[in-house]
Amino acid sequence: LPLALCDPRSVSKKDRKIYEMQYPERLGENYALSFTEGHIWSYFPRMTSDECLIFKVFEQGGNNDVQDTGFVFHTAFEDPRAPENARSRRSIEARCIVFF
Repeated sequence: LPLALCDPRSVSKKDRKIYEMQYPERLGENYALSFTEGHIWSYFPRMTSDECLIFKVFEQGGNNDVQDTGFVFHTAFEDPRAPENARSRRSIEARCIVFF
């Protein structure tokens, strides 16, 4: 399944829904996205195995406010144009925390 990215400039605050993640030792939060026709989605159908895709999933400002365009919603999807014998996408996820 290809990976699609939503242009953060097409996502309004009302499209983002907070949900709670419960862990044995703590609680966390994350965002889900409510669909609207105005979202702009992109994917990279000709990406090769020697290429990588890097995108931001979270940004927090100096005053602890989440930036309006601080993260990129993303999801896998079924591509109806893909041939029956298309190779499966392989994915490695690595998360980095950067302070500056």
